[in-house]
Amino acid sequence: MTDSINLATKLNPKQKLFAELCAKGKIQSEAYELAGYKCDNSTQQTINNAAKRCMRNVPVKTYYKSLLESSSAKAFEELSYTKQDWLRNQFKLLELAFGDGQVHKVASFNGEFIEAQVKETDLGAAIRIQEQLGKMLALFVDKSEIGGAMTITNLIAEISKEAGESTNDSPLPRDDD
Repeated sequence: MTDSINLATKLNPKQKLFAELCAKGKIQSEAYELAGYKCDNSTQQTINNAAKRCMRNVPVKTYYKSLLESSSAKAFEELSYTKQDWLRNQFKLLELAFGDGQVHKVASFNGEFIEAQVKETDLGAAIRIQEQLGKMLALFVDKSEIGGAMTITNLIAEISKEAGESTNDSPLPRDDD
């Protein structure tokens, strides 16, 4: 952060504001105008070129990059998201999916309007959340494919191997017959 402060002292107020606005996500041409550069009778192309030229200025570009680095480091620190946070959010979503809230519904039946307060439930969302919770808690894993074709004969042979039996006594024909 001290680097960006040192760099800022080398810039004039317009350059400093231009770099700060760009670091906050403004488009260069917009930042250029907002920084106070005169653009009254200029075409958009002229403003774009002037903004690019301003950003190519080494002290401006260095200050801009230092602002981006410090803001991304700060944002990363604020994003510490733990498994407990994730689980807490999943449980909140699950409560919402099961519809603890009342919803006002109006329906028309034979020309008459019927009003009712009902619970809103999204079972699809609840099931997806339950699946995510199960995966997170290692209750189950996603299905994975094992290569190779499996025939009944091969399956019996595999089961027999695991049981320690000979496969020669199998009543089924072998694949090589």
